[in-house]
Amino acid sequence: MAEPGYQGALPGILLLCLLGITIEFELQENDWDELRSDVADLHRLKGLPDQMTHRSTQPKIIHDYIDISLHGTRTKRFSNYRADFEKKPMALFDSFKGCHNFTACVLQMDSDFDRFLNEIDGQKIQDVLLSASEISYTYSNKLLLMLDKEEYTHQRVQQEYAIDPHNSVIIRDVCIHNDSCFPMVNSAAVVKIFGTASEDGHTLSGFTGSSLANLMLKPPLRAASVFSLDSNNTSEFHNDIMRVLRSHDSNAVLETIDPDGLQTYQIMDHTDTAAEYHGPQRSIDHTTQYDNQHIIILEDDPTVREAATFLYEKHPTVSSVYTLENQNLKLIKGDQVPLSEDSRLVLVGHGRPDSKGEMKLGGYTAEDVAQIIGLTDRTSDHIKTTSIVACAVGSDEVFQNTLLTELKARSIHTELHLRSSLLQEKIKLNMKNLER
Repeated sequence: MAEPGYQGALPGILLLCLLGITIEFELQENDWDELRSDVADLHRLKGLPDQMTHRSTQPKIIHDYIDISLHGTRTKRFSNYRADFEKKPMALFDSFKGCHNFTACVLQMDSDFDRFLNEIDGQKIQDVLLSASEISYTYSNKLLLMLDKEEYTHQRVQQEYAIDPHNSVIIRDVCIHNDSCFPMVNSAAVVKIFGTASEDGHTLSGFTGSSLANLMLKPPLRAASVFSLDSNNTSEFHNDIMRVLRSHDSNAVLETIDPDGLQTYQIMDHTDTAAEYHGPQRSIDHTTQYDNQHIIILEDDPTVREAATFLYEKHPTVSSVYTLENQNLKLIKGDQVPLSEDSRLVLVGHGRPDSKGEMKLGGYTAEDVAQIIGLTDRTSDHIKTTSIVACAVGSDEVFQNTLLTELKARSIHTELHLRSSLLQEKIKLNMKNLER
């Protein structure tokens, strides 16, 4: 007869053993300087069944907050080590060697797996916070929402509007309960809320945290990624907002700014704990170093489409999105403008090896990808950069070199940017690499 607790913990055994077939990588502190603003998209492209990111931050708990440091921490990166498993399938059970109490070992592994999953959830939250910190400065548009008619509120709104009048819209207090007054916002928008905090900090222009959150959840505003408060309210007020947002499955991040200019981004997880990311204020940046950007979706996959949409919405005025249809590129969003020597081409898809071990991007070989790049409309044979947003491809040198060779054969000159989302490492390659 099986020992008590064995059957209930069996799934944990198998999952823990699978997770044990890994090798580790460490990301050094200075490597974080190389991370780009689309890091969250790259995390989403990893494909968690095959590759996991586990960050150990040793959080410091203060009341009901966890202070998460996103910089200056070491992270462990895990990649699937399938080769050894195929050669030694019984290696799954190596973890039980030397285990004198089988039930205790099973329960401990089950507990370790639960802790591992919790840290994965924490990583996802950090991705959301990091993405929000970028959107706060690269937003597509900003709504300035006035909750009252106080003179100070009016002055603050006008000051904020003057910083970026082209991308800002003012919504006055008389309109806040009329949906027709609101423009429909997208995930690249910021909603900044102005009002008068009560003396005790528990309300803002008469709104409690919960009632203000319900205002944020109005259909025209619900898609916004960042809600920013220009007020001095209590942490309980902020918690009430985030609690309501969480109960409605909203991933919107709450932004606050202290008197010293330190910005705090907050979101609440399913355990009713608020995670924070802190960063100094920066100047607004709607510029891009490219005159035009083509984004090509290489496969019909929700994660790939989401990543492409995020990249488009960062710079919608200079971006175009294409899909492949009958071996041709089809424009689905943006203007049809040819790529120039100052343009950027972005290929988005999942990177994974096929049954023979050959790396493919969105199901395409390196030769196929070069042919797809050859289909682009260009003013010359030069493209400033070609970026591949996908997992695993950045660590496959055969794919990289083959792609560069095929591009050279087609007289297409470009600097190739690849990222391995496993290591969060950016790799730059150009034609000169082939001559080494």
